[in-house]
Amino acid sequence: MTERLNPQLFDVAAIIQAAQAVASENHLPKVIDRLLRISVANAGAQRAALLLCHGQKLLLDATIRIDPDVVEVAILRPAEECSDLPQTILNYVVRTKQVVVLGDAPSDACFGRDPAIARLKPRSVLCLPLLYRGSVTGVLHLEHATVPEVFHPTRVKVLEWLAAQAAIAVENARLLGALEAASAEVRSANEKLEQAVIERTRELADAQARLIALEKEATEVQMAGGFAHEMRNILTGAKTFLAKIHGVDADRRSLCAANNDMLQELYLLTRDHLPEGTRRDAATLFRRININEEVMHAALSDIGEVLDRALASTRVILKYARLGQERRGTRSVRVRQLVESILRESEGDFAQHGIAVEIRVDPDAVLDGDEIHFDSMVRNLLLNARDALCENSESGERRIGISLVENEQSSVLQIDDTGVGIPPDVRARMFEPFFSTKPETGTGLGLPIVRKLASLYGGTIQVDSEAGRGTAFRIVLPKAEHRASSSASLPPEPPPSLSDGLPG
Repeated sequence: MTERLNPQLFDVAAIIQAAQAVASENHLPKVIDRLLRISVANAGAQRAALLLCHGQKLLLDATIRIDPDVVEVAILRPAEECSDLPQTILNYVVRTKQVVVLGDAPSDACFGRDPAIARLKPRSVLCLPLLYRGSVTGVLHLEHATVPEVFHPTRVKVLEWLAAQAAIAVENARLLGALEAASAEVRSANEKLEQAVIERTRELADAQARLIALEKEATEVQMAGGFAHEMRNILTGAKTFLAKIHGVDADRRSLCAANNDMLQELYLLTRDHLPEGTRRDAATLFRRININEEVMHAALSDIGEVLDRALASTRVILKYARLGQERRGTRSVRVRQLVESILRESEGDFAQHGIAVEIRVDPDAVLDGDEIHFDSMVRNLLLNARDALCENSESGERRIGISLVENEQSSVLQIDDTGVGIPPDVRARMFEPFFSTKPETGTGLGLPIVRKLASLYGGTIQVDSEAGRGTAFRIVLPKAEHRASSSASLPPEPPPSLSDGLPG
């Protein structure tokens, strides 16, 4: 014997199953999918549509057909633009919050003349409001095209309960979606804020580092300038006193040389008046005095050379200290002519060390500035290149290249060599004032002077170096129209000579 299921028990179980299924979803698309599938299955409909309120508008969110059994998500079309849905029924349900059930829709006295029903002629129609706290939040519309009286009151009751649960689930999903969207916005805002804080902190750190470097450099320059000024006065005084005994006559002969001449004259005047034994002793004594005078003459000559080098160093330090007061020039400087002039002065030195120089500069190439500034930059870099080549004891080509490449925005003056290269630890400090790998001959101001003069014209200095293969220094100078306006406003002034810059 086959037991017939009680329709009410079946409907209660369906309500519980449907409510649990809908309530188990947290995201709106899944809630819509579950609601439409369960509604069609429980109501026996062929087609269903879910419309939800978005603000003050009722929009079509999704539709489903049992053949094929696919939920199609709509692109939120306004209800009034959906020609396949009965507008009169939708409006009535939204307005009255009442369920509409049609057993034979085309013959219904109230809604049978609706354009969608008149055209499509669905037999059974069910339209339910989704109510949340007494307000319509959506409409569930179901149809069967061929069978009348499909939506039995028991099934309608099931769907009413389901619609009530669906309204809650939809609002919960919306709230969750809004919360997730807000959380995502907060996270995005926090990430942007954190990034902004990181960037700002880095900017502040960089600014602080630049400020500390500027203060340090200003202090160094001020102290160096003051020290060099005092030392120059002292050294000049020492040089003056030295001149009294070293190089006093017209032939720049020292007192030592003059004493030697007088000793010889004294010996010649007295030797014929002295006994033989006394004359020999006197001659020995005169020779010792003469030797001492020669030693003293050599020492005074060395002292004079040391004083000259010290005075040259103080001049370089003073010039470095005054660079902050420099103004860039505005005249046209012929670069090749300048380079050739510097090389003529050092021609013998370069030839002695077997250094070949290749000039790759157009004869008509010019740079706007002051010739003394460019002379100092080129001279310092050339002297550094020469020293690097002289340090390379291995046999191989000793070559220096000088080139000028121009584009629309900048001019790049490059001086490269095939020397020993610059070690990384030296490269990290080589632009620091007074840092030198040749403390016995250099002041450590050559490269800092080049960098300062390049920055005077809004430019930078770049370095590429590889151990054993050489180094390339590039002075990148922006064209006049690309320089900062604040720098361009500085008037040109005649600078002190910087032509004797020493290598760093």
